[in-house]
Amino acid sequence: MFFTAGNDSAATRERTGLAVPANVNDPDLLAWKMHPVPVTLPEPGATSGGNFRDPFVFRDEQRGSWFQLVGALLPAGSGSALVYESQDLKNWRYRGPLFSIDPAKYPAFARTFELPVLLPIGAGKDGRQRHVFLADVGAQAYYWVGVFDPATARFVPEGEAPRVFDLGERHFSGPSGMVDPRTGRSIVFSIAQGERTLRAEWASGWAHNAGLPVTMSLGEDGDLRLAPIEEIKSLRGSQLLDLRDSTAAEAGRALAAVGGDMLDIELELAPAPGSAAKRGLVLRRTPDHAERTELYVDSAGARFEIDRQRTTLDAEALSRGVQGGPFDLRGENVRLRVLLDRSMVEAYLNGRKSLTSRVYPSRLDATGLALLAGPEDRIVSLQVWRMLSLTGQPAAPAR
Repeated sequence: MFFTAGNDSAATRERTGLAVPANVNDPDLLAWKMHPVPVTLPEPGATSGGNFRDPFVFRDEQRGSWFQLVGALLPAGSGSALVYESQDLKNWRYRGPLFSIDPAKYPAFARTFELPVLLPIGAGKDGRQRHVFLADVGAQAYYWVGVFDPATARFVPEGEAPRVFDLGERHFSGPSGMVDPRTGRSIVFSIAQGERTLRAEWASGWAHNAGLPVTMSLGEDGDLRLAPIEEIKSLRGSQLLDLRDSTAAEAGRALAAVGGDMLDIELELAPAPGSAAKRGLVLRRTPDHAERTELYVDSAGARFEIDRQRTTLDAEALSRGVQGGPFDLRGENVRLRVLLDRSMVEAYLNGRKSLTSRVYPSRLDATGLALLAGPEDRIVSLQVWRMLSLTGQPAAPAR
């Protein structure tokens, strides 16, 4: 396990009065043995302002080496990851910055690229392996697709401009990932940022969450394809709805009869030609519609969005407004997968974009569902399952 050195627990304890461990000798780490000295130190002049953190280690079998990326801010002003190479995980040779972008053109990225991740996602049309580089910039994950050359330890992105990984706006953050040794899948997971007041977090005793693992691959257009890992289906409990080939009105009536706050939903909808309706789902709806959250693709605006303007009646709640980003449906059916887990909303649209958000309704009866569709749209399929807890049992009711 690699971690950023440093221990500010004494200062934290003095500042907050909270009891926190004074060192890394956590009793839950039963086989912990720390290397006596740091294995990686910043190269003099390589990073600005002492920014050097969040190591990510992977192995390149073709070269027979381990590589380590460390988040940094280059002296020229671009965020980046510094690259180190090793044969034994203890002795590391500095190879330089992974890549850089123009800080004058992208001033918001003239800051440390935190939690850098580099993973293979498949071969392009030219047969060359493509990688995706992800980093957290201001609590938002961004990505570049390109080619990593282990001989030069450089990544060449296919386009300099950063792209937003998830459209939920500062909810999918802190990416980390791995190549599954069993299946070869490249998998990324996240810190799903919360969105509550400090008072609410203190009262709950926790803040933020872990996002579900997501598989990444390369699409025909050279961009990412995303999906929750298949194993998530093992958490499906009783099926609440299984509807095929129906009208929007029929599907709306059927959906109104089911609900919950821990659900796995799959919708495929064939839009009627020429219609500009918003298409998707209403989640966490109260019977009187006073609280509701809308998740949809907007054909007219070419957007994938979550509307939280009526999510909660709590005047102090922070989860408000409309979040999302551009999405061109390209004449395809709407294929929406939604995983709802209390405050967590994780949605995937046509395998091309994800949207992670948080919702905190104030009422316990905010468990209803509804359909957003045009009157002439056709519902190819609509399926809803109740989700189980990780123990395989139905979860306790929300409180």
